[in-house]
Amino acid sequence: MRTSPFFTACVALVFVYACPQPARAQLKVATVNLTKVFDSYNKSKDASQRLREAEKKAQDEINARAESLNAVQDLIRKLDVERKNTSVSDEARAEKERLYSEKVAEARNLEREIADFRDTRRRQFEQQAMRMRNGIVEEIIKAVNDRARADGYDFVFDISGRNMNALPTVIFSKASYDISDEIIGYLNKGGGN
Repeated sequence: MRTSPFFTACVALVFVYACPQPARAQLKVATVNLTKVFDSYNKSKDASQRLREAEKKAQDEINARAESLNAVQDLIRKLDVERKNTSVSDEARAEKERLYSEKVAEARNLEREIADFRDTRRRQFEQQAMRMRNGIVEEIIKAVNDRARADGYDFVFDISGRNMNALPTVIFSKASYDISDEIIGYLNKGGGN
């Protein structure tokens, strides 16, 4: 019985691909909880504290402006009563009416300034928080990549992530694969700089 060279080649290919290749080593995999690393990283905590302090300072400034607005509004109420008082001269009422109009305009300007200040500060805080977060995330990713290269990992999966359906991207992994604590220790010892 003769076999064709094509059939022989196909059988040979099946055996080659069906048998494990000794040169191909087993994959080395690790997991990391990037949310845990981010929350535990000292730079994240410091950045959050700085943002809270800046927000408090801005709120104090808004409160000071609001107090000025309240004082103007109190004066407006007083001037409103005085401008309607018929027991005083027309000239005195006209002066109170003029002052009343000025203070109403001043109050509107203060309200606009407070709203603009609040919106500007909110945008600034959002931008600052995003810049800080992005910088910290870059440091964390670099630390994970450095660790993966140094330890010879083929893949490192983030176990804190969610997919578009809000389901975990990694459903199960052994705790022994998790290198989160090592990354946190490395970063907090200054390894992320």
